[in-house]
Amino acid sequence: MSNIIYDCPHCGTQKVYFKVFYSKQHLKKTDIYNALAECGSCYEPIALVINWVVPYPKKDLPHEYFDAICTANNFFGLKVFPAPPATNAPDHVPDDVKRCFEQAAKSRNAGLFDAAGMMYRKTLEIALKGFAPEIVAWRLDTRIDKLAKEGQITPALRDWAHEIRTLGNDVVHNAIEVTQAEANQLHMFCTMLLMYLFTVPEEIALNRKKSESN
Repeated sequence: MSNIIYDCPHCGTQKVYFKVFYSKQHLKKTDIYNALAECGSCYEPIALVINWVVPYPKKDLPHEYFDAICTANNFFGLKVFPAPPATNAPDHVPDDVKRCFEQAAKSRNAGLFDAAGMMYRKTLEIALKGFAPEIVAWRLDTRIDKLAKEGQITPALRDWAHEIRTLGNDVVHNAIEVTQAEANQLHMFCTMLLMYLFTVPEEIALNRKKSESN
């Protein structure tokens, strides 16, 4: 049975071996094979579309090839389903905010939900610092309320921001465990907040400049 090395989209384990346990040649494209593989860590499956090229006459199907096929110069992965969850921060986010967000997202994908909760809170703290630098760092709640009062964030985003802040605080100070569902919610909330604060205004400004130059 052959293996491939891939980042698991289910459990988040990076560079884990997947056992390829089934493959079938494409009916129209002779070098293309559809295959199924199983994560060596969580045993969840992925589906692959493989470009299977070997330097000698093909006898074995990809799953019959007794080797790590991704290191044998005969395997080119075209598509993998499901794809690993994205960890990239929204566009136009400052570098320090981006670094914290992507650490949070990677922790979430790896199942480190407590770490993700703390890093989403840190992302929020650093993101809002530039909007209210006069407020002391430990008063994140005051910063959130100030932005809402000034109309820089909506009431719904204010509530989301407080959820991120509260859960992050609970992880640090009250030993609360973050669930996967909560980590997923924090990811969505934080993404939407960053897009509202940074991505949307910058895209509007860029499009306005483009319109003025035409």
